[in-house]
Amino acid sequence: MTKLFFFDIDGTIAHGQHIPKENITALKQLHKLGHYTFICTGRPIGYAKMLFGDLVDGYITSNGRQAYFHNEQILDKPLTPEEVKRFISICESVHCDYAFIGSQKGYISNVSETLFEKLNGQYKRDDFFERVWKPEEITPYIFDVFYKDDDHFKQIVNAFEKEVILNDHHGAFSADATTISHDKGDGIASVLKHLKMEDADSFAFGDGSNDLCMFKSVKNKIAMGNAIDSLKKEATYISSDYLDGGIVNALKHFNIL
Repeated sequence: MTKLFFFDIDGTIAHGQHIPKENITALKQLHKLGHYTFICTGRPIGYAKMLFGDLVDGYITSNGRQAYFHNEQILDKPLTPEEVKRFISICESVHCDYAFIGSQKGYISNVSETLFEKLNGQYKRDDFFERVWKPEEITPYIFDVFYKDDDHFKQIVNAFEKEVILNDHHGAFSADATTISHDKGDGIASVLKHLKMEDADSFAFGDGSNDLCMFKSVKNKIAMGNAIDSLKKEATYISSDYLDGGIVNALKHFNIL
């Protein structure tokens, strides 16, 4: 019986842009067994495909606002111009820089040149982000915020409390935003509905706050050993650290591999 597997990227199936060999092998084995594998990430589709290519059957990207199965796009839900303007207003009210990110292009506020180059470097392009843009003329799916210290981050979290969940990129002084109105779990639900597999055996693997919403749409909820406590509390199974065989050990626990 075909099963479905949904993997977060950062801190779950990859370390930065490095995918452990055992995880690559696991994805290939799942494919040979006839199962479907998906990347489910806050990253845009261009970044996800750059790392995983045809290793998986599909992608849920931008924290659930885009979804793809093989070469078919099955979900496209960008932020509206009104949402973009409102989120910019909130960012500016708490004096934080921000970046809105589309499928193949990003739009950033007045960050330092060092950070600008670093962010472009993540996408292996020196022109991914634009500094000059108008909110009403872009089509983003997600946004990141940049903070100065822990107190500043708490201030930003409080400002967005009613509309957005911020997933902290620990040590990077940044966080990606998941809108409460649409999240990774909704992206998974759209995939299951499209494939007519709502009752299939499904698995989600994650580590961060934006992965908690994945759990509402799957039967088996796996937290990495390095996951935040709130995710572990909701997990069906807590595996080892993501750099210590977390994915493979979970698949073995469920007798998949």
